Order: sequence, then structure tokens, then C-alpha cells
Amino acid sequence: MWSFASNCVAGTVGRKNVFLKQTHAALECSDDEGSSVISRDECLECPICCESFNIVENVPYVLWCGHTLCKNCILGLQSAVVKFPTLPIQLPLFVSCPWCNLLSFRLVYRGNLKFPRKNYFLLWMVESMNGDRLKSHSSFCEDHQPEWSSNNNSASGNQVTQSNHSRGQYPPHPESSRSNYNHTHLINYSNSERIYSSLRQSLAFFIHLTAKFPLLKPRKSQKKDCNFGLVVASAGSGATTTVAGSDSGGSADRFYFNITGFPFPLGPFLNRRTTRTEAVKGSIWLFEQEQALGFSSVSTNIRMTVIKLKSGGLWVHAPIAPTKECIELVKELGAPVEYIVLPTFAYEHKIFVGPFSRKFPKAQVWVAPRQWSWPLNLPLEFFGIFRAKILQNEDPSTPWANEIEQKVLSSPEVGIGPYVEVAFYHKQSRTLLVTDAVIYVPKKPPECINKEYLLESAKNGLAVKILSKGKKVLDEPVVDNEINRQKGWERMVLQILFLGPSNLLEPNASFAQMSQKLIVSPIVKTLVFSKVPEKVRDWIDGIARDWKFKRIIPAHFAGPIKAGRAELLAAFAFLDELLGERYVTRPSLSLLFTSLMGKAASYFPPDDMKTLSSLDQFLVSVGAVKKTVSGRKR
Repeated sequence: MWSFASNCVAGTVGRKNVFLKQTHAALECSDDEGSSVISRDECLECPICCESFNIVENVPYVLWCGHTLCKNCILGLQSAVVKFPTLPIQLPLFVSCPWCNLLSFRLVYRGNLKFPRKNYFLLWMVESMNGDRLKSHSSFCEDHQPEWSSNNNSASGNQVTQSNHSRGQYPPHPESSRSNYNHTHLINYSNSERIYSSLRQSLAFFIHLTAKFPLLKPRKSQKKDCNFGLVVASAGSGATTTVAGSDSGGSADRFYFNITGFPFPLGPFLNRRTTRTEAVKGSIWLFEQEQALGFSSVSTNIRMTVIKLKSGGLWVHAPIAPTKECIELVKELGAPVEYIVLPTFAYEHKIFVGPFSRKFPKAQVWVAPRQWSWPLNLPLEFFGIFRAKILQNEDPSTPWANEIEQKVLSSPEVGIGPYVEVAFYHKQSRTLLVTDAVIYVPKKPPECINKEYLLESAKNGLAVKILSKGKKVLDEPVVDNEINRQKGWERMVLQILFLGPSNLLEPNASFAQMSQKLIVSPIVKTLVFSKVPEKVRDWIDGIARDWKFKRIIPAHFAGPIKAGRAELLAAFAFLDELLGERYVTRPSLSLLFTSLMGKAASYFPPDDMKTLSSLDQFLVSVGAVKKTVSGRKR
């Protein structure tokens, strides 16, 4: 198969003689011998099952490594397995090549093989071998018969007609040189036609692939049932909320394909359930979806906030995956989407803005300043975000300035890139909107979290055996009950907050210290805010001084949170330890009362912080982040 493919790739230099020889051979053979023109070595077949490729049943598919198999053989490959010293881990959406063992992505949706893609070059070669090209060549000859006859006398025309009826005989041609010229010209035209057809098919494959991702401007014709896009996560609770999403939505309504993310892909890869909650009656709605970390069972939720403006339009904060279910829940609000806002540089929020904006093409897109990505600093257009306007600090010229105010935290001194986040204040409802600045871990898991992930986290797997403080770990079966679901949620939270907590086997104590209070995420505190405490404090003090909020809606974990200025300042009390001074305007009595009541905290268990501290030291040593400000030094 590969030798024949090499001959085809070699170009049209030797194809003229090959095509001419095969044409004469086909004319000389009988009807029974016509199928033997192509040698057995040149047969295109699957190297595993040895079945010949065709364009209907046995279609060739090419793996990422370049090897080509038939559809049935690719479907028969077992999922790839990564072997660790103690436990093999199966990768559900990947297979390994039988020859080179390189990974390839395999996606089967509704019985159809979506990835890998068909080998269009081999399909073209199959077409050229099965007679379709010869038929087109014959039709071309018939269409140009008058021109052929005009270049020859009637005798030569009779000879050509006679040769068509008696294959295997070539009578003497009175103008053989002229006929050979026309025949050669015809072969060159056929070769060019094949090349152009191959290029068209390759271009069609490229457009078909890239159109699934937000790399191109929106097209008018899009599939209604399937959403493709490129896209960390969060959860919500509130006093006056009502869940509008239900389990009645079909799998097609929740389909969204995404395998991107760095350093780990962000799941779910195919299905995202959306819930809608009314945080403030007739004014603010929260939309939540599940989001998982790579191929693990560690999962939480990500939140989009929608505010209805006085103009009657909708203001969308931090869009989520635009599944059909999500878009229908937005449209049920009965108002047009006027503004779509990206409040951060973070990839997990940026990835949905392009696909979401294509669902509402009339909406204006606004993004936080100083956008960047890593390891490749890609422009916004790569993420499908076009003609976006830039948010400015305390900008009174924004279309929503009379209803929603904004303050920008932009800190280019953090490390490899700036930390950028925009906080918003909705005046009418006295609501503060943030992205990653603060979180509130709920006691119970959010509704959108898959119970299978909770039960998987409740199992005593490899992570639990490593992070068990040396205690013996038993492989006990996990039954579906509230106790095991709660254990799974507690383990999820500790892994999300600390990456490597001290004790996953018994997470109760650490979870109790981190839950049901307003905190700054340990990761954000250690790797970001501790590097630039003065700028963060100016931002937080400006929020506490100018905005009289009574609730906070973050993009992660619980929301809305009943909290005000005192709780926010208490969560950022660690800044005082880094800077060694306190503004006189700070309500110290309120801070003390808030800390004693456990409504907010800035102290985390030292044992749980060891992994983060080690990671911080490593990143500082390689120059990825700045050194933490310590003592009373500015």
C-alpha cells in the first residue's frame, strides 16, 4: 500500500508513461482480464484485516501518526493505557497505534466515527483505481469527438471506431504523430484534473476541520444540534434562587466538543449540562455547567452571570459553553443579548467567548485589557473573538456605566504574564461580580456535578494512597449514597484548592476549615496575589470604599454569597502581613468580628499548603513567577 502511495506522491513526471501503458493494457485485454491490470502489490488494503479499501463500506482513516486503517479496525482498537509503577491509567478517548504506539484521538458520536479523519488522499487513489476516473476519461473523449474527427480524415475516424469494437488491435494510422499528440494532450489534461481534484478535497477537509473550532469568522450555515468549540471551574448557592435547568434535556442539547486546555484538557469533552438560577428576581440569573480537570474525576462548576439592563437587553458576564440547552435557557428570558463581557485573561473563561458570541451576532463583545495566553501568546482572533472592545478602569463611557461600574486589576509584574481581572458592581441590586478574586466553598456539591465523578473521587485510588499520611488504605467498594458523595466532594475541593492536600483519606478536618466562608483561593493567593500585594490591596480597598455591596457572585464555587465590605477585607487580611501596615479607613472591629464568626478567613492549614509552597519555590527558581513579598518590605 505504501509503495503505491509513494508512486502517486512522486508527481506527474512519470505518470504520463504509466497512464499510457495502463491505457494500452486495458485496450488489449479482454473483459475478464480488465480487473487484473492493477497488480496485487498496488492493491490498497487495510494492513490489519487485509480488506481492500473502498469509498462506501471499508473507508480508510488516518491516525495522528500517519498510519492508515479501516474504520472497523480503528473502532476495534482498545483505549490507550498509561502505565505507572503501581497502577495503569486508561485514557478513554485515545487509542495507540499498533505499529508506533503513538496516541491518536478517537471520538465516536451516535455510532459515527468523528475522529480520526478519513484519509482523503487514499480515497482519491481508490477512486482512480475502481474505474470512476476511467469513466470520466471516456466521457471526456466522447465530448471531444468532433474535434478529434476534424483533425483526421474519414479513414482514420473509421479506424478509431473499429479499434473501439475490437480491443487488442491497433491498425496502422495514417496520421499517427497527430493522434499521439492529441492523446498526450488528453493525458496531461486528465493528470491536471486529478491533481486539482486532490487539492480541492484536501482544502475541503481543512475547512471542514477548522470550521468546528473558533478560528474562523462565523458562518451563516451551522449545524443546529452540534456545537464545537475550544475552552477552571466553579459552583453556586443562594438564598432566593430557583433552579430552572432539568434532566429533561436530551444529550444532543447538551453536546459540546472540547479537548483543549493547558497543561490538562478541560472536560467534560462531549456533554455539558446547564442549570439556570434566579439570583435576584427579574434582574440577575446564574448559569452553571460542570467542568472537569483532564481525564480525572476532579470536577466542579463554572458560572456565567446574566443581568437585565434598564434598556431591556441582557449583559452577559463570563460566558460558558454555548450548548443548545444553554442558549435556549438564555432565550427563555425573553430579552436580546446586548453585551458579552470577558472579565479576565484566563483561558478557561476566554475559550467560550467566541462560540457564545456567534450565537448572538448582534451583541457587543468587551474584554479585559492585556489579554495573553501561554505557552503560546495567541491573539483573540485565534479564539474566535472579533472586533472586541477593551474594558478600562472606572470608565464612564461604557454603554452600561449608569447601571454597572467596573474596576480593573492589571498586574504585569506577576511572572510570565500579567494577572488581569475586572470587578463589576451592579448598583440596583448592590451586587459585586468577580472572577477568581474570592470563592466560597459550599458544604454540598453543586447540582451540575455528575454523581459518577463524586463516587469516583470517593474511591481509594492512587491519589488517596499517596496522600494518606502513611495510613493503610483499604480497597473498599463504593456504594451510591449521600455519605460517599459527600466524601467525593470533599476530596475534589481539597485537590482543587491545594493540588496536593495533606490527607485525602480523611478530608473532613481540612474541608471544614476551608468551606462555608469567604476566602481567596490558596493557588491564587500563593502564586499571584502574594507577588504584588500593594496593587491587589489598592484594588480591594477601592472596591470596599466605593461600592456598598451586600452580595458577591464569583465565577467559581458558591454564589451568590451574602457578604459585604468586612468579609471581603477579612479574606484579604494576608495582605497586611505582607505589607506590614493598615489603612486607617479599615474597619478593624468589623474585621475582628468577621474572623471570629468564621464568615471569612485568610489562614490555611500549613500541612495542606506544603505542595503549593514547593511549587511556588520551583516556579520562582525557573523564573516563571516573582518571589513572594515578605516581612515589611515593599
